[in-house]
Amino acid sequence: MLHLAQELQQSRFLQKQAEDIFFYRAASEETKKIHLSTAKIVFATGGNRSAKSDTMFAEAAIQMTGIIPDSLKDIYPREKIRCPMRVRLVCKSLTNTWEPVIKPKLQWNKWSGRGDQGSQTGHWGWIPQRFLKKGDWTESWSEKYRTLSLTCGCTIQVMSYENEVEDFSGGSFHLILFDEGPPFPIYRENLMRTMDVGGRIMIAMTPPDDDSAAWDAAWIYDEIYEKGIPGPKKDPSIDSFTLFTDQNRILDP
Repeated sequence: MLHLAQELQQSRFLQKQAEDIFFYRAASEETKKIHLSTAKIVFATGGNRSAKSDTMFAEAAIQMTGIIPDSLKDIYPREKIRCPMRVRLVCKSLTNTWEPVIKPKLQWNKWSGRGDQGSQTGHWGWIPQRFLKKGDWTESWSEKYRTLSLTCGCTIQVMSYENEVEDFSGGSFHLILFDEGPPFPIYRENLMRTMDVGGRIMIAMTPPDDDSAAWDAAWIYDEIYEKGIPGPKKDPSIDSFTLFTDQNRILDP
């Protein structure tokens, strides 16, 4: 009996590791609202570790794979699932942000979080193993084109704010993710890439501390954040959310 119990436990562990998006639970009630939004532009601002980026990456995985987490199965808007999708992810730096921080959050065999692997205080990468060619990230990833190709036909192109504005021109995308606030010219160029396919944009941003960065980011709060706040002047195409680190259930209180 002990042997069978150990085998069952190991089987559950491997299942969760290979497809953790199914077991996903929103980090807070406010992050859950992000998954329910059908707005063209979704803006999430919050402090470090408030789960804004992880929520955005999990949401992208749901839309691409069509795997709706058990915790959202009765409420998730099915119209957001448009596989095969063309997705673009834009971050601050390929070397300092994409490689050490973001990529492990997507790789099925990499653990992000505290405590024991497989516990409720973290997660395995959001892209399920069965959606990778031969079940292997390296088989699906092209370093030359910085693109991940899934077996379902979806693609994720990775770029950074280090790219020139003209590098973002051409092509069309169903979903564009900005990890941290983009410069306005890069945002505008990417917005154009969504128009012909009715695409969506998601922005996850930590408010900057230093004055120069705050000045550069001011346009985002004027043009996006304030227009997405609930009220009589709200733009129906924009939803804005403010997240708080102390509401993240995954963190140690």
